[in-house]
Amino acid sequence: LKSLSSQDVTRIENQVKAQDAQTNKAAINQKMVQLERDPSKVWPLFKDYVILGDSRAVDFNLFLDEKYCLAEKNKTINHIKTKMDQVVSLNPRNIIIAYGLNDISIPRWKNINTYTADFTQILAALHKKLPHATIYVNSILPVHKYPEANYHRIPDYNVAIAKMCRSHGYVYINNSAMAAAHSGLYAQDGMHVQSSFYKYWGLNIMKAIYAQENNVWFAEAWF
Repeated sequence: LKSLSSQDVTRIENQVKAQDAQTNKAAINQKMVQLERDPSKVWPLFKDYVILGDSRAVDFNLFLDEKYCLAEKNKTINHIKTKMDQVVSLNPRNIIIAYGLNDISIPRWKNINTYTADFTQILAALHKKLPHATIYVNSILPVHKYPEANYHRIPDYNVAIAKMCRSHGYVYINNSAMAAAHSGLYAQDGMHVQSSFYKYWGLNIMKAIYAQENNVWFAEAWF
């Protein structure tokens, strides 16, 4: 009888957990539907994070606390190494990475395998210092003009970056569909984006964070 009672309690507990999980997923999905209607409301959802990136990530600080937006112009993934101690001091739960525009112009990194190998080493060092944090790696945003011949290879880099993330336990954020849907919000240079673009990019990042933390799935944040 004790054994049967224990089994019944376990079964009921599991049923309750499953129901709670479904309720939570439904609430999250509803929240995302609301944000799709008004992405400008995404910013208060950013909590316990750091953003590292290049010039295209700099303007996140227009909407988020500058203390946690460590992106700088003209930087590559090597910038992560110079900001490592600062990131550790902030001790974020979510580390958001957004480089690539400058990286793919560097001769060494025109070899995609070399690029992802170096990227892997840098992220491994970051993860070693903050093992509890989740690392989110944004796909490289497309470029609509090609003054630098390697820009047309961005899709190939993104395939390799996604593979790197799968292999090492990082979360890859696919921005391709989002960027295509809002290509009219690019700057005249065809490389950078207008301030009105960031709410859509921010929403795509938040979809990935919510999906990772709550075991739900949103199409645009994944590939």
